[in-house]
Amino acid sequence: RMVTVDSDNNNQVTISNFEQNGGTSVTQCFHAEGAANFIAGRGKIHDCRASGTTGAMTYISGGPHTFEDVVFYNGLLLVGYTGTPHTECLYATSTNGLTLRRVQAYSCSAEIIFLTGGGSCPSSTLTVPNLTVENSIFQTPNGPNNNSFKFRTGGCPSPYPVNLLMRNNIFCFTRLSQQSQE
Repeated sequence: RMVTVDSDNNNQVTISNFEQNGGTSVTQCFHAEGAANFIAGRGKIHDCRASGTTGAMTYISGGPHTFEDVVFYNGLLLVGYTGTPHTECLYATSTNGLTLRRVQAYSCSAEIIFLTGGGSCPSSTLTVPNLTVENSIFQTPNGPNNNSFKFRTGGCPSPYPVNLLMRNNIFCFTRLSQQSQE
């Protein structure tokens, strides 16, 4: 059992047969920013809680990243917090290749999967290339942002998918949607 994973700017990292339990106050307990060739397989990432308005349970950028046979759940806000939550199960920014295969994701305070561009406009990275999502289940989040799989839209840094493959997925009580920039 791990409390945090921090694999920033690393190359060729693989973890498998793991349980990532952030406890009651860890923000972004699974962090792979600027990582390349990152693979997480057969594991659980759960119970990370934001201490304020942001704090995705899993935060990634760079890539490619692969999550296979991973369950994401309970990305929640601290008890008593009343602001607008941004506690996604998975927050991906400026990714260059993301594969979600046989993933289950549920019970987070905001979007379950949130994809956005990064950097400063107008030169930001606005594509999400090589995105594969297959054989996965995404449930409606607990919070007011009622979307399970979302691309940020409505200004910069709104990404657009390139080489998008989505097949054999289940979206429970929700829809694919786009969000205006906040």
